[in-house]
Amino acid sequence: MFLLDGYDDAFVGVTDSKDGDLFSAVYDIDKIVEILAQDMSYEDAWEYFQYNVAGLYLGDQTPTFIRRKEELI
Repeated sequence: MFLLDGYDDAFVGVTDSKDGDLFSAVYDIDKIVEILAQDMSYEDAWEYFQYNVAGLYLGDQTPTFIRRKEELI
């Protein structure tokens, strides 16, 4: 399982593969953007997340990114 440096506060759990062999970290998108926005504008943080974090590929254990239901309401 790969963990992303600097986003510990956005880590919400893990997901596993169907056979239970591989685990992937799960991160809260809004928390990541909030962390990034400490050093840049919200718009720049959102763009940075989309291109540099969400676009990251690390194979079968690439982290998963979610938005919590309560954050969408």
